[in-house]
Amino acid sequence: MKRIAVCLYGQPRTWKKCGNYIEDSYSSLGYETDYFISTKDYNEYMNIDGGNYVDVSSSEIQELIEFFNPVRYNVLSKKPEHPRPNGWVYSNMFRSIIASILMCREHSADYDVVVLTRFDVALGPTVDQFRQSILHNVEPLTIYSNERLCRNWPEFGKVVPDDTIMIGQSQSMFIMADALLRFLSTNNTQDYELLGPNVAVSKAMQLCNLASGSFPGNIAIIRPHETDKTLYTDFKYYADHWRSLSLKKV
Repeated sequence: MKRIAVCLYGQPRTWKKCGNYIEDSYSSLGYETDYFISTKDYNEYMNIDGGNYVDVSSSEIQELIEFFNPVRYNVLSKKPEHPRPNGWVYSNMFRSIIASILMCREHSADYDVVVLTRFDVALGPTVDQFRQSILHNVEPLTIYSNERLCRNWPEFGKVVPDDTIMIGQSQSMFIMADALLRFLSTNNTQDYELLGPNVAVSKAMQLCNLASGSFPGNIAIIRPHETDKTLYTDFKYYADHWRSLSLKKV
């Protein structure tokens, strides 16, 4: 039986809206699935200049943990965050990405596929489409993102992955996490907090010669203010509109 590790990271602001859909999607594969979670005890809403932090109660964090029942998890506080002049903050995003993958490795290196994703990401909407995405032909030493998310940046001369979802063989994902940790430890992290995680991940992948690829399928990114629609009945709405909605600082 295939083994899949799902490394959920970042702020938990949409987990109640997406949790059932995420769990149902992975359970539909019929494979052994383990969750590893690195989340935050706050949410950040960018509709206010400089960022607006809203604390997440310990009871809600506990509810999230009980819902996903992860093998391992950690919770980051906002104390280490370093707001930047443009209002965007990435310090704990980097920590959360790295921590979720390294917790997976500490538990077991014996996973066929490792998925790094967020609480606001949904693939599908059908079981077959989800299966095709997650179990895409995953080659060694390659990190994949959804084909609708990958970016062709001239700076790198190639398509680069997106932080919303990355998929790879376990060894590839572990190499990427180690490289990202080394890269951020030896470079001016604040510069990359301005540019964002995609640039830092791509730079780190260059250091260890990891290739990038894309996998097919629809993807929906859910925004916290959209409370009147559900993923089960309105996936097309989210898939069609998430790009324009993501331009809003919410």
